[in-house]
Amino acid sequence: MIRTMATVVLVHAIAAGIACGALAQHLDIAVQENTSDGRMSVHGFDFNVLPQFGFVVDKRTFGRSFGISGFSLLTDDPGFVSRVNPTELNPPGLLAVPGSEPLRFNILAAPADLLELGGRNLSYWDGSGTVVWSAVPDTEMVSIFKGSIIAPDDESIADGSTSDVPGYVIGGTDAVTGSLHEHIKFLMLPDGLVSPPVGPNHGVYLLLLELRYDPYGEHVPVWVALKVFAGGQSTLDAAVADVETRFQSPLCSDGIDNDKDGYLDDADPGCTDPLDMSERGGTLVCDDGIDNDSDGEVDFPNDPGCRSLASVREDPACDDDLDNDNDGGTDWDGGVGGGAIDPQCANKPWRTIERNSSACGLGFEAAVVLLPLALLRARRRRA
Repeated sequence: MIRTMATVVLVHAIAAGIACGALAQHLDIAVQENTSDGRMSVHGFDFNVLPQFGFVVDKRTFGRSFGISGFSLLTDDPGFVSRVNPTELNPPGLLAVPGSEPLRFNILAAPADLLELGGRNLSYWDGSGTVVWSAVPDTEMVSIFKGSIIAPDDESIADGSTSDVPGYVIGGTDAVTGSLHEHIKFLMLPDGLVSPPVGPNHGVYLLLLELRYDPYGEHVPVWVALKVFAGGQSTLDAAVADVETRFQSPLCSDGIDNDKDGYLDDADPGCTDPLDMSERGGTLVCDDGIDNDSDGEVDFPNDPGCRSLASVREDPACDDDLDNDNDGGTDWDGGVGGGAIDPQCANKPWRTIERNSSACGLGFEAAVVLLPLALLRARRRRA
């Protein structure tokens, strides 16, 4: 019912927005690779100015506002971009993302200790006075969707609860250049607990996304503020500035397990200090954000060859596609050819040897032979 009511109004609202040019300006979320350390990083890119002036370093809070009447609001900004030619960017030091890679997102509940955000996946400020975030006043929600507003292809909804919300693939990079430019839609749903539904309260609605390209093995958090009617551009600017000042932190001090290894911030071995911009450890093979064995899986806990963050190889003997002990079995899964599984590796892809270390060489076999000899020698001495 909420979507049906919103659709009727939004058809007129979108037409009005296009007529007055409200949808023309946008600041996109630029996702690039850092030359220095190979990590994924997020910045801002403005297509309305020359490329060398449109790049905003470490821009991870974005805002969008509308002043269109109606029950709900729709915007397709900010968009998402990975640049083809990093030499256009200022400063240099960024690379294009690998080709044919999907850009994914999730909606996060904000860390519970972030002051008044209270662990919610959607927060609200009424746009007046000092910026103070609270729970949404009624049951407003934000839908992030692709495709038709009536029957979306993909959709995730921030409902103000304390739960993370799985997202979907925004788009994929070009197979040759690694470029990407995609826009998904943000739809503000009205208060649906009354009939008919009423429009959202005036103010700014804040949500937290995490972005990921698989080769980098890490999610990067991005804040998005959506303004509904309240005040002018200064209101949205105040909301963005507040988030950047109080909530936007380096990845090693943001209260989020960005690399999904079960550790966060200073407890993560990949963090050198609170200002570190990656939880991936450059010196740890199973925590460096690199698919070292080219099996499509990156680091602990995703790569089966990594038993822990401290593991020294992603391709130990039980996960290297070789029959190391020549017993006719290969690895924990039969290897890339899908052959017989090595019994010593079954359910243990992280083992560093394929042979049975407890019953090979001069272990069990030696004991069987030498024990009778020792007993015979002792009897001869007594005689």
